Formats: sequence, structure tokens, C-alpha cells
Amino acid sequence: MPVVRGAERQVGTAALPGARRQAAETAESQGAGLARARATINDTIGAVGNMAARAGIAAFTGLREQERERANQVALLAASSELDKWELERLHDPEKGALNVRGEASFTLPEDIDQEYEKVAGTIEAKLGTPEQKAAWSRMKQERGANIALNIRRHVAGEMRTYETTKLKATIEGAQQLAIANALDPRRVGVEMTRAIDAMRAAAPRLGVSQEVLDQQIRAFQSGTHEGVIENLIANDQERAAAAYFAEAREQIHGDRHDDITKMLEAGSLKKQGQEESDKIIAAGGTLTEQRAKAKQIADPKLRDEVMARIEHEATVQDRVEREQKEATMRGAYDIVDRTGRVGAIPSNVWA
Repeated sequence: MPVVRGAERQVGTAALPGARRQAAETAESQGAGLARARATINDTIGAVGNMAARAGIAAFTGLREQERERANQVALLAASSELDKWELERLHDPEKGALNVRGEASFTLPEDIDQEYEKVAGTIEAKLGTPEQKAAWSRMKQERGANIALNIRRHVAGEMRTYETTKLKATIEGAQQLAIANALDPRRVGVEMTRAIDAMRAAAPRLGVSQEVLDQQIRAFQSGTHEGVIENLIANDQERAAAAYFAEAREQIHGDRHDDITKMLEAGSLKKQGQEESDKIIAAGGTLTEQRAKAKQIADPKLRDEVMARIEHEATVQDRVEREQKEATMRGAYDIVDRTGRVGAIPSNVWA
């Protein structure tokens, strides 16, 4: 019968095939990983701390900038308020303000206000403490100064216009009156008219007067002056000179005045002839009836009426003069009697 052999354990020293060999000791096996993890945690905590610190610094810096900006704005508000007060008092005061200065007194305002503004603005600027404030003030000062200068110059331009218009009008009126007053001197008449017309032409561009309007103004001046000269000549019994002047200046006199001037010349001529004829008749003597008879012999009806009226007027005046002389003589005689009590004291010439 078969025999079962018992198994024997045999242990060899050969390496097992495919068996994994144990690794050698490393930094990790010695605890380096734990240290590194702890360092990473510490770095993270430090980074967070740094971020918080930086955030705190940024917040502080931003707050500081806000306060700085606020301080700048407050300083500029104060400076602007001070300048406002000066402008209101210096320019707009109802009594002393520059914009209420009229006429020739306003002509130096642009230079005066410019100098005062620079002085006031400089005083205000000296109170500002930071470069930002000074830079902002410089811009504000420049803009405000430009506005003030424009306002002042606009005001002065208007005053100059009004002043020049007034003086030009006075020059024209004065030249016209002098020309008329010197009607007997044709040369002087021409000088005064030329002076006025030259002034009108010189001022027209400055006053914005168009050529059309200027021509109308010159024509009106010429027409009025010529008519005044004619009237003065007639008033000085220079009817012939007046007629000659009208004939020469006719084209410069408004057409609607020709008829009136013609009638004026006719009246002046009639007056002159009436004076001459009535003087002849009165000088010849005679009663009023005899003088009237001579006047009736004049053929021109208008001249006859003029002479008749003059003769009658002269007779009336003469009667009044004689009556007043008689009354004066009688009063003188009565006064002598009152003083002396004697009629014989009256002088013989008074008796006569």
C-alpha cells in the first residue's frame, strides 16, 4: 500500500521573485512634510495679515485724501466768498459801484478795476496753504477776472457811446447856431457847416451809424442851417442877399421847405419895399389923409396895403407920442404950482 510522505517545511534565503523592496529613509519619512505644511499655513496667515494691513493703510490713505480734498474745497469756498463780497461792493453798489459810474468819469474804470482786482486776488491767494489750493485758485481767479473785465468794458463802451453822442449833438447844434448868427459872413457859414459835417462823418463808424442814415443826418443839418441863414438875412433887411443865398443852396434844402422859404422871401421883399415907400411918403409930410391918398396910388395891391398899414401905424404912434408929451408938460406945470404956489413960476417954454 502506498505510503504518504510527511511534508517538511523548508525555508530558503533566496529573494522572492517580484517582491517589492522597502524604500530607504527620506525627508518625508523623517517629518519634513509636516514642517512644510505648517510653514504654508503660517505663510497663508501672514499673507492674510499683510492684506489686512494693506487694506487698513489704503483705507487710512483714502480717508486722509478725502480730508485733504475737503480742506481744499473749504479754503476755496472761503476765498470765493471773499472775492464775491469785493465784486458786489466795487461793481454793483447802488451809490459807489463802478457799474453805476456815468459819463466821462467811467473812462478809466477798466485799468482801475484790473489793478484793484489783481491786488485783491493776490491778497486772498496769500491765505491759501497748499499747492492744490493755489492751483485751483489760479484757475478761478483767471475766469472771474475775465468776466469782470468784460462786464466793466461793456459798461464803459456804452457810456462812451452816450457821451460821444451827446457831445456830437452839442457840436452840431453849436455849429448850426454859429452859422446862422454869422449869416452876413458867407465864409464863416461855410466853415461852421464843414466843421459839423466832418464831426458827423468821423463819429459815424464808432457809433454804428450806416452810410444811409449818415446821409440823411447831413441833409437835415444842411437844410435846417440854410433855412436859418435865409431867415437871419431877411431879419437884417438883406432880402436880396437872402434870395441869392436861397438860389445857391436850394439843392441842399428839403423840397417841402421851398414854398415856405419862397413866401418868406416874398414877405421880406414886400416888407423892404413897404418900408422904403412909406418912409418917402411920411418924410414928405402932410396930413394922414394926404399920406393915405399917396399910398393908394401904388399899383401893387400887396405893396399898397403894406404902405398904407405903415403910414397909419406911424400916425398912431406919433399921436401917442404927442399926447404923452403934453401930459408930461402938464404934470410938470402942476408940480411947479404945487411947490411954489405961483402960476407965474411956470417957465415960458412950458407956457408955449
